[in-house]
Amino acid sequence: MAENALHENYRDLTTGRIGEKLIRFALPVIAANLLQALYSLVDMAIVGRYNMAAGMSAVNLGGAITQIILVIAVALTNGGSVVIGQLLGAKRKEDAVKASGTLFGILFVIAVVLTAVTLVVRVPLLRAMKTTEEAFNGAVAYLTICASGTVMVYIFNANSAVLRAAGESVQPLIAVAGCAVINLVLDLIMVGRFGMGPAGAAYATVISQIISAVLTTIFVRRLGLIRFKADYFSIDKRFIKSMMKIALPFCLQLVLVTVSFAFVNSLINELGTSASAAAGAVSKLGNFATLPPQSVMSALMALTAQNLGANNIPNIKQGFRTGAGVGIGVTVIICCIIWAVPGKLIGMMTPDNTVAEVGAVFFRWVAVSYIFESVLFVLYGILMGAGYTNITLLCGVLSSLVLRYTLAWTFIRFTNWGFSGIGVAYSLAALGAMLVAVAFYWSGRWTKPRVKV
Repeated sequence: MAENALHENYRDLTTGRIGEKLIRFALPVIAANLLQALYSLVDMAIVGRYNMAAGMSAVNLGGAITQIILVIAVALTNGGSVVIGQLLGAKRKEDAVKASGTLFGILFVIAVVLTAVTLVVRVPLLRAMKTTEEAFNGAVAYLTICASGTVMVYIFNANSAVLRAAGESVQPLIAVAGCAVINLVLDLIMVGRFGMGPAGAAYATVISQIISAVLTTIFVRRLGLIRFKADYFSIDKRFIKSMMKIALPFCLQLVLVTVSFAFVNSLINELGTSASAAAGAVSKLGNFATLPPQSVMSALMALTAQNLGANNIPNIKQGFRTGAGVGIGVTVIICCIIWAVPGKLIGMMTPDNTVAEVGAVFFRWVAVSYIFESVLFVLYGILMGAGYTNITLLCGVLSSLVLRYTLAWTFIRFTNWGFSGIGVAYSLAALGAMLVAVAFYWSGRWTKPRVKV
């Protein structure tokens, strides 16, 4: 597609009413993230209905490892998104196309390697996580099948990152909406009708991912940022360094955060299968509380990248004010609901009353962390859009390893707080990371981009 066609199609976030543009960008992202959270929730809810606590625990533990694979994709694609966004903001359209090809080429290689590694280490890894015997076979099956779909997951995330960089958020929503419906139908058939348990949920997820990858590829092709030519997927050295400078710290951050959750899960597993199942239910339900600020983060990252490319700092500050009001405000409302009826919310995931009772107080404490995280996510949008993933890495290490796991281990070993103590650790960890991010934002250092392309 010609460069002129690309100029006509991409959404310019550097001009006009910035607050309105941010909201219009963020709303489809919120809807898409909501649907993604829903079909993740559907896997666990349907497995929980038909396979009870052991099935829920299997999906939770297998999903904890596939989450590591996913966060690597998210980190790498965010690095690409920032670079492509800056190029589009600077009106360097042909370079944006070449940067997109570089992103796709890198991700394909990494996806193949991660698939092989995961399939080799899946059994010892699940053993190291102290997976209960009731859940072990289901967790192995779930992880094996999901890992086999890694390439499709990476293609979808690359496509979504390119679309976000171009200011487009409606088309990813269309792809996710179609896949959510397909995932639900397949879950009901494979898990409910044929009794395939966690394996059925995994097959439903992978098939949905394949469809989402195909759909988003079509959308990016129409936008003009992907070309099916051999030289398109070659790695351009001009952009790889900038992408990696942003992506690697963020990748390390997300991996450490996810690994820390796996470590915390191993502590929870010591409390029994019901606690593990409750933690899985809270993890899935909690995604909804942080959806608004995470979606605002994606919108702010695109807006920041484009406006830094255009050297327009006031637009970014206006976007931050609008995004903070929306993302944080909605999260507070959701957390109030959690505090009012935590047991009933967990009960939506499983008919096992013991799981709901065990998880209720834990869920209340974790809900406090969502408020701190909402502030953190909004700030992350600015920092990542400016390339300061080294600061988000610092926040992630502080939260996940220095505070969350250390405090959870301490409360489990030296207090009688039990499961609730782990919830307290979540809240204190989020508070500590939030304070660091707030201090860096107010310093104003982010106004000078860490990476220039």
